[in-house]
Amino acid sequence: MLIIWGAENYGRWIYLLAAFSLINIILLQITDVVRFEITNAFANKKYKYLKKIFYNSIFLYGINIIILAVLGLVAKSFINIKYAFAEGDLYKNIDFIFIFILMNLFLDIIKNFFYPTLSFDGSIKLWTKISIFGEILSKLLIIISAILFEFHFAFFFYFLSNFIIVMIIAYSFYIKNYNNYFVFSKKLFSFKIIKKIFILSITYFLEKISFIIKNDGLIFLIGNYFSLSTVSLISTMKTLFTFFPMKLLSILTFSSHIEFSKLKLIFHEKILIMQKKYFKLTLIFLLLFILGSLIFGKFFYELWIHTAELNFNYKIMLFLITDISIILLLNTLIAPFKGLNKFFNISVIDLLNSIIAFVFCFIILKINLNLYFLLTATVAINIFNLMIIYFVCKNYFHKRLNFNN
Repeated sequence: MLIIWGAENYGRWIYLLAAFSLINIILLQITDVVRFEITNAFANKKYKYLKKIFYNSIFLYGINIIILAVLGLVAKSFINIKYAFAEGDLYKNIDFIFIFILMNLFLDIIKNFFYPTLSFDGSIKLWTKISIFGEILSKLLIIISAILFEFHFAFFFYFLSNFIIVMIIAYSFYIKNYNNYFVFSKKLFSFKIIKKIFILSITYFLEKISFIIKNDGLIFLIGNYFSLSTVSLISTMKTLFTFFPMKLLSILTFSSHIEFSKLKLIFHEKILIMQKKYFKLTLIFLLLFILGSLIFGKFFYELWIHTAELNFNYKIMLFLITDISIILLLNTLIAPFKGLNKFFNISVIDLLNSIIAFVFCFIILKINLNLYFLLTATVAINIFNLMIIYFVCKNYFHKRLNFNN
């Protein structure tokens, strides 16, 4: 896409998706709540409770659809997209772009609804295959769009790939539900269950806000204070040196969540033994990833991008691999609490640090318009965040086991 569009249009693409994704902040974050609850219920053979969680989650997803519809209409009037279309006549296609980005967000809600049903038994092979196919399909269709059509049609093909994936997911749900673990029956309705899911979702809501501030917030700041070519450079390098390792390690992370969700938080010694095992695996992965990035990072980036418009930057790579290493260590640290839906305090700390980081970076850009200074500040704050949460978790287990880790 970058080769065909050029750095400017690719920057517009990234900027718009990041800006509109901010709408997700307001939605109820119930997917992981449902996933861990039904995984735990399945492991403990509580099949009736499993069915209740699934059925009652429908009402909360319905609320999300209503919220998204209202926010979509409001966002059209207030989201500042003038900068992305400052030149040319693309402004006339804003309505077209807006409609298909919004429809993609609706499809994401549907995917989130089915996601727990395809991974509740601890197996992620099916979902991983669908995700990989979805990534390939979306990239292929967008490339075809970039070659044959004008820039704004890419948003339609992005929607089309998402729609196809939703159909595949729905069909997979129908095939996998041969034991009728998931049924639609009014008898399963429970306001108590709905309330429980909603309360637990608050934690994931805070986590989602934190994630968006860290990722899309950074892109948003760079898009407003630097050129669209800089947005493209940061975005492509984040894809290779941030999201790629995060995606790879998500398989291990998901496995740890499943294992921890089968336990109870009172099993402190078992949890610590399992956590140490996952820490070792995470550190091995990070060591291989960092060495691979230092040796082959430039080669693979240039092979992938293959354009003279963006020049590989070693300093940015070092910032990104340091940043993602901190994030992945943090994810491993909080895995027991997340797998058991018991990490509200941790999510509050993480969110507060993300807000402080965003405000601090905003002030920095006002004082000193320096990209490296901005990236240094984000890494420093993430290290501070990891240290605080580490001591919170350490203190929790220290009090209950009466020994110092």
